[in-house]
Amino acid sequence: MERLTTDDKLLRGVVGGNGVFSLFVGTGLVTYSDFFRIVFDVERQWVFPVVGACLIIFAGVVLLLVSRDTIDRKSVQGIILFDTLWVAGSALLIIFFASFLTMEGVWFTAIAAVIVADFAALEYMGLRRVFGRGKK
Repeated sequence: MERLTTDDKLLRGVVGGNGVFSLFVGTGLVTYSDFFRIVFDVERQWVFPVVGACLIIFAGVVLLLVSRDTIDRKSVQGIILFDTLWVAGSALLIIFFASFLTMEGVWFTAIAAVIVADFAALEYMGLRRVFGRGKK
């Protein structure tokens, strides 16, 4: 299994930043779930605490990965996959359910998706930088 060493500061920093961002957003969604329910005009009380808890778990896994001496390529690819699914889900939410959300909710969703897409792109570029184009 190919591993990244501690010398790979750029990729490690981007992955770590993703973990910190996810922890921040997840904690905010859990702590201020009533605020987000109002902003998004969502009636179900469980939505934001559940999404927030999932983000906190994701952040914990990512930050644990970054805290190790080495990071394997497959783990970073998994993080990129989850980031991509988040962005795709956000796009589907905006495309098909924007009429059920407030304008602020649409903007929050779009901005978060752009940030997550940036993390995914930087992580992908970091993997290519470390492992090269054709290597598997």
